[in-house]
Amino acid sequence: MQAKTAFFKQRSSIKSKLLFYIAFCISLMYTDARFKYLETIRTGVTIAIHPLRTVALIPAKLFNDISEVFTTTTELRRENARLKQIGTDSDRLLLEQKSLLVENENLRNLLDLIPKVQPSQTVAEIIYYTRDPFSREVIIDRGSQNGVVLGAPAIDAYGVVGQVVRLHRWTSEISLVTHRDHPVPVQVARNGLRTIVFGVGYDSSLEVRFMPIDADIKEGDTLATSGIGGVYPANLPVGQVTKVDRDESFPFARISVKPVAKIGKHRQVLLLSRSSTFPPHPEQPNADERIRD
Repeated sequence: MQAKTAFFKQRSSIKSKLLFYIAFCISLMYTDARFKYLETIRTGVTIAIHPLRTVALIPAKLFNDISEVFTTTTELRRENARLKQIGTDSDRLLLEQKSLLVENENLRNLLDLIPKVQPSQTVAEIIYYTRDPFSREVIIDRGSQNGVVLGAPAIDAYGVVGQVVRLHRWTSEISLVTHRDHPVPVQVARNGLRTIVFGVGYDSSLEVRFMPIDADIKEGDTLATSGIGGVYPANLPVGQVTKVDRDESFPFARISVKPVAKIGKHRQVLLLSRSSTFPPHPEQPNADERIRD
């Protein structure tokens, strides 16, 4: 009986202690939430254990640093090998290009063709868009005083951006290739098929018009400037064919093209000079002269 009484007394003591500590914790949480007195204690404890935390983290930090050194060294070796391979390939391609340029120049001399002239380049920065939000035109900070000429093509690092359509003394206005009905003479890089690509009014798409449904053009074809007309130099990337819809009820195929230039994302463009080697357009004879001929 005495053992049972001691047991119940012990159990009652544990409950009392538990209730006391619960009430004590609740009171501490309440007073801390009300008066914020534990914030100073937390700050002091954090400052006190900071050196211990720093010492405890030293092995992990050393391990991470050593691992990073080995990883960085391995990546640098791979990158170095890749760059060496790219340099070797570039040197080979440069030699081939020089050989082709010499061969091309000799053939042009034999055929008595007009020599090709490399266009001059001017870097310009886009300062603002035109007031019309539906007009795909931009204003650049270069004008006639900087050597810009009317009709000069504008490109970025990826392809054709547009063409100078208005020229001022210190600024110029460029019509983007995505401007509605802006034409660019192009050819299919795969087979040399010539056509004209037009803007549709928004930055993500162009279109090829008046292409017969049986023309040799397909999705994935790259379109580059043909050089015809003397505005755009030849072989500048313009776009990539994304869709070819051949409906036999229509005489022409519907061809969608994605521009390769970063239209709407660039801040700088490169202006190229127009070719001055093209002869002027012949005068159109009137009706009487055509009849006599």
